[in-house]
Amino acid sequence: MGSYNNINLFANIISIIDHIKNYKNHIIQSVFNSFSNGETSMKSKKLSKFVKECKLIDKIFTIDYIYIFYAKERKPQRFNFMDISEFENAFELIAKKKEH
Repeated sequence: MGSYNNINLFANIISIIDHIKNYKNHIIQSVFNSFSNGETSMKSKKLSKFVKECKLIDKIFTIDYIYIFYAKERKPQRFNFMDISEFENAFELIAKKKEH
């Protein structure tokens, strides 16, 4: 009986993790849509607007970092545009930078 309970617990944990991932993806998609005006790509000034409105800029985390993250994450062939996956990667880089 104990191993059956462990399997159920594990299945429940996996389900919760999937819900969290889906919720995170929904939030990122909503933020992206809001700042890209519903377009499939976002310009660097829209990313900087997002960061400024979230009050993430300070003496250590300057606007220059945003342009560095933007340059790192966008595909070279799409010079001035970032898609949702690139935005998500930049979002994670920003979060990691703000952690330190």
